Amino acid sequence: MSRTEKETTSNGDSGFGDQTEARRLDELKGIVPESTFSVEKLREWLIAFIVCDFNVDLGPEIEWIYPYSPFSPADLTTICFNSFPDRNNPDDLTTDTSFHFRFRHTSKDIKVPSSELVSHPEFWFGYCLFRQQRDETVKRKYGQKSFVVISQHDFTSLFRDQMLAKTLPLLDFSASSALMESACAQIVNWPTPRSGQMELPFFGSIFNLHIPLHASYPLQGLVRKESVKQNHPIDIFALDPVGSWKQVVECLPNAVDLYIIYERILLCEPIVALALDPRFCSEFVSLAFDLIRPVPFAGDYRPYITMHSDIFSQSHGGPNTNHYLVGITNPFILKRLQSQPSKKPLIHSPKDLPYIVNLTEPAPKNGHRNRKSRSPHKEEAGFDIVSQEPKGYVSRDWGFLKELDEACKGDSSPVDISRLVRRHFAYLTARFLAPLDRYFSQLITAKSAVDPFEYKGFSEVDFLQMLSKHGSGVEFKGKTHFQRNKMEEAFYKKFCKSPSFFNWLQMKIELASRSQMAR
Repeated sequence: MSRTEKETTSNGDSGFGDQTEARRLDELKGIVPESTFSVEKLREWLIAFIVCDFNVDLGPEIEWIYPYSPFSPADLTTICFNSFPDRNNPDDLTTDTSFHFRFRHTSKDIKVPSSELVSHPEFWFGYCLFRQQRDETVKRKYGQKSFVVISQHDFTSLFRDQMLAKTLPLLDFSASSALMESACAQIVNWPTPRSGQMELPFFGSIFNLHIPLHASYPLQGLVRKESVKQNHPIDIFALDPVGSWKQVVECLPNAVDLYIIYERILLCEPIVALALDPRFCSEFVSLAFDLIRPVPFAGDYRPYITMHSDIFSQSHGGPNTNHYLVGITNPFILKRLQSQPSKKPLIHSPKDLPYIVNLTEPAPKNGHRNRKSRSPHKEEAGFDIVSQEPKGYVSRDWGFLKELDEACKGDSSPVDISRLVRRHFAYLTARFLAPLDRYFSQLITAKSAVDPFEYKGFSEVDFLQMLSKHGSGVEFKGKTHFQRNKMEEAFYKKFCKSPSFFNWLQMKIELASRSQMAR
C-alpha cells in the first residue's frame, strides 16, 4: 500500500493516532533529558525540535522532542503526518527534502511569549528536513525520518534554509539530544526577536537576520549583499519568499496564468497548488502571497497539507470560509475540497470551487499545455479534478510576458526571473492601491495633527465616484473605454468587499499608529 493510500484509508482513525501520540509523549517525559537552559528564552524563537520516524506498519510517529514540551496529542498527530511527503521514492535515497507547513495548534499547556511579530498566535509552523536511507532491518529496506523545527514565527528563510541546513549535516540517522541541546544553548543567547537587523551566531556561522516592520512590506530581500568571504555573515531576510518563479512558470499552461493567480490572491479567493513533492507546493504558497504585498493575505494559508491536516477538523463556518491558499501533493485532497460534507462544508457552491494550479509537470516545450487536458492524477484518484475557470479582470502586460518568456528560455538565473516577477506585480499592486490611498488621504479627520491614523467611515459609493473621476493606473480588460471602466469598477467592488481590503486598512492604521507613537 502506498503512503497516499495508507493515509487516505486511515483518515478516519485520527483518534487512534492521537492516543498513540499521547502514550509516546508520556514515555518521552521520562527519558528526554531535562533542559539546562531557559526554555522561556528559547521560545522567543522556537518551541521545540522534533524527530519523526515513519513506521511502515503504523505510519509516522514521534521519536524525540527536545526540549520536552507538552504538545496536545492532536498537534503531535498533525506534526507527524505533515512532516513526511505523501509519495514514496525509494530509488532516491541520497537527496534530503526540506519543506514547511502551518497548522492551528491546540497545545494550551505550552506557553509562548507574546510578540508583535506574531500576528496569528493560534498558528504554528513546522520546518522539516526529510531524509531516507537504506536499512535492511526494516520491511521496506529503507528508513525514513524527518527533523522538524516547530516555531510560532513565519521565518522560512531562517529555519528551513539556514538552521536546518547547518544542523542536519551534524546528525546521523538517529536522534541526538546532545546536538539539539547544543543548538538550543546557542539560540537562548540570541536577542529577543524584533524588527530591524540582528546578528545570530549558530554552529560557527553568523546569521545576519533582517526583520521588516510589517510582514506585508513588498520586495523583501530583493536586493541582497553577497557574502564575499567564507566567514562573512549570512544575510537572511526573515520574510523573503522561498522558491523559484522560474520553476512555477515552467509548469503553468501559460505565463498569463500569473495574473489569474495574482487576482485570486488579492481577492482572497480559494487556490490549491498540486505538486509532486511538498517542497514545491510549499514554496509556491510562499511565492504566491508575496505577489500582493503590501496587501496582507487575509485567508488561511497552508504551504502543505495532508488528509490529516487540522484544516479538515476545524469549523469552516467562520469568516475565513472559502478564503484559503493551500499546497498539496495528494490528489485525493482535491476530492475532499470539492465534496459537500454534511456539516459546515468547505465548498458551498460551484462558484466557490478552488482554482487549481497544476505544478506536477512542466508545460510542453513546443507549446502550451491545454488547460482542459486530461489530468495526470485522474487515474490515480479515480475522479475528475474540477477547477474554476476565472475570467480575469486585469489586462495583461505583454511586454512583461515577452521579457519573462525570453528570460525563461535564455540563460537568466532563477533569482533574476523571480526578481522580474516580483517587481512587476509589486508595481502593479502599487498602482492598484493608488486610488484607495488617494481616497483615504482625503478622509483624515480634522484631528489629523494629533491622530493622523484615524479615518472616517469608508463609503464604497464615494470611493467609486472618485475612481470614476480620476481612474486607476491599472489597465483593465475591455475593447472599449466603457467596458474597461465597468471591469475596473467590478474589480474594485470585489476587493472592497473582500477580507483583503479590511486587512490592508488595518495594516495602514497599525503602521500609522506605530509612527505616531515613535515621535
